[in-house]
Amino acid sequence: MIDLSENQSSRRKRVTFVTFQLGGGGAEMQLLRLANTLDRKTFEVSVIVFRSGGSYEPLLRDDVTLVSLNNPSKVSLIHKMAQALRRLDADLVCAFLDIPMATVFLARPLLSRRPVLVGCVQAPPTIVYGSDQPRKLQMFLRFYGRILPKIDHVIAISEGVKDDIRSFAPSALPQTEVIYNIGVDDRLRKAAEEPVTEVMPSRPLIVACGRLNYQKAFDVLIRSFALVRKEIDAELWIIGEGEKRGELEALIDKLNLSASVRLIGFRQNPYQIFASADLFVLSSIFEGFGNVLVEAMACGTPVLSTICPHGPSEIITDQESGILVPVGDVPAIAEGIIKILTDRKLSARLAAAGKQRAEDFSPAVITAQYSQTFEQLIEGDAR
Repeated sequence: MIDLSENQSSRRKRVTFVTFQLGGGGAEMQLLRLANTLDRKTFEVSVIVFRSGGSYEPLLRDDVTLVSLNNPSKVSLIHKMAQALRRLDADLVCAFLDIPMATVFLARPLLSRRPVLVGCVQAPPTIVYGSDQPRKLQMFLRFYGRILPKIDHVIAISEGVKDDIRSFAPSALPQTEVIYNIGVDDRLRKAAEEPVTEVMPSRPLIVACGRLNYQKAFDVLIRSFALVRKEIDAELWIIGEGEKRGELEALIDKLNLSASVRLIGFRQNPYQIFASADLFVLSSIFEGFGNVLVEAMACGTPVLSTICPHGPSEIITDQESGILVPVGDVPAIAEGIIKILTDRKLSARLAAAGKQRAEDFSPAVITAQYSQTFEQLIEGDAR
């Protein structure tokens, strides 16, 4: 049982992270890495998920308390969140993504002791909902435009995401700071050194990774690869699952690429494949940050990325730590791929510089920034 009379300065600070589910995406991986790397001498860590069973759950440290709301209905969601928060009695709650953030915001008034609320914005909202969902976008802008300024602190994962917040919630900017995501840790380094379970091709291998959805634009990458194949006998592997699998398979067949393009599904450890590849490509239309770019760079693999909003241009210096190309530009992507695969000196230089750059996103750097922010907010709230 938690002793509420305990002097806050003499005990560890209680931090609770909140998200939908621990599995599948970059936001969830960032939460996992933060929960695992916060200093236990300073923090006691817990995680609330809307539903359990996520693929990242087994990777949580044993000393992290995991609480599931058991897939609550919309009617019971806020009540169940308040119950979980009351049980954990956190000093600070860090909510990842928009709906978890809003849920904690609405549940907090039901608590006798209200924790500091930090919202971690992991994607550019106006682009996520975009022009194809105008009604949803307007609802979002009205609702979150009111909520964000009332949250104690907002963390944007890139300067681009902060600019996006400025466009619909400018009054939230005074309490908004940019902290990049953790892109490399010891678990990744060890995983990258594990033997590859796949049969690796003898020809050059290009790898991409992400949900098979509209955002990742793997259709554009496949069309670019069709041009590459006219110059180089290479192979393309796409790691991930999603709703666009059927469409991508049809495109692969249409372009007669079945013998050289593989959709290999989700991998718990994609890093061993990254490390064995000749090139990693990110073809996205948009990102919040681009975790997977840093992960590939940390594996010592040269990278090529679209200059999408937001993240890649903040991670990569063009022609130094990677190559940047316009979004959706099939010929430019193909040209960049061919350039890297045919110029060994360039490839080696990009790989070395990229690996060095990836260390700027290590827990030693990023977790330290979160820790400082959390401590300042908790201590400021206690005064």
